[in-house]
Amino acid sequence: MLIEEQAAELLRRCEQVAGRQLTQIRGNLRRASTRAAAVWELLVLEAAAQLGDVRCESEEGGPDVLLRLPTGRWVSIEVAY
Repeated sequence: MLIEEQAAELLRRCEQVAGRQLTQIRGNLRRASTRAAAVWELLVLEAAAQLGDVRCESEEGGPDVLLRLPTGRWVSIEVAY
């Protein structure tokens, strides 16, 4: 498990990638019962961002992460912990 400072840095990087505050993930990080799953989602988001453009926490709902591959095709990623 990550220490608090590492989780905060991971959240900062993911919010930078997303271009906005990740409200739902922030809320999940605050609760012990959902913290590990939130960290896992951040790790998946950061890894996906290495492959292409990503979108997450869509206002309309949908998958946890949308990844646009270099071919231009969008791929849905549902993060399960």
